[in-house]
Amino acid sequence: MSNEKSFFEEELNALEKKGKRKFLRLYDFGTSKLRDEIRRKPGQYFFLFLTSFMGSVITTGAALFMFSGNLIAQFVPKPATQVQGIQVAENKKVAHVEKYDPLLLASKLKKKETNFEIIDIRSVSEFLSGHIAGAINIPVYGTDIINKNGDIDQDALKLTFKQYLLTDKLMIIYAQNSYSSLPQEIATLFSSPAKRVKALAVGWEEWFHLNSKK
Repeated sequence: MSNEKSFFEEELNALEKKGKRKFLRLYDFGTSKLRDEIRRKPGQYFFLFLTSFMGSVITTGAALFMFSGNLIAQFVPKPATQVQGIQVAENKKVAHVEKYDPLLLASKLKKKETNFEIIDIRSVSEFLSGHIAGAINIPVYGTDIINKNGDIDQDALKLTFKQYLLTDKLMIIYAQNSYSSLPQEIATLFSSPAKRVKALAVGWEEWFHLNSKK
């Protein structure tokens, strides 16, 4: 014990000579006083350490459980609901209606086929600035069909598309670019055994880029 004490005294004296008084106070508390307390009450400090350790383990485990639960939930599809006889997925990321191949559409246009209709859902100004040949403009963006939250008013949408839903022609819908989810949502809403509705796999921007090279 005397050797240990003399060792600490030498260290403290050396630090004292270097003028590190602030560090000395921390060093003194962290070595001598704390060790003395642990020696006098080893059981109490062991219990404190154990409870702190268990608390950290439980907190970390709970955080990991919550994170993994949220991660798994992202990959679990939400249930569908019935809206006026049409099944619509509750989440906006619908993907069960296959998108239409732009190369196939280009082939149809080249052959001048008439068994389909191309619907451009952009605003009138966007449509007039450029559109796919033969496309019909039915504005959805910038209208009351889409509310402030970005949700579709399905009754208004059906009323707007009514005359085109009565035909047996294939309906191909597109928007400004391929990042827009509305063509896919509309296709999912209207598609049925009696009416084929597809979202074009590209938007006007990609279509223009692909065809401007020709």
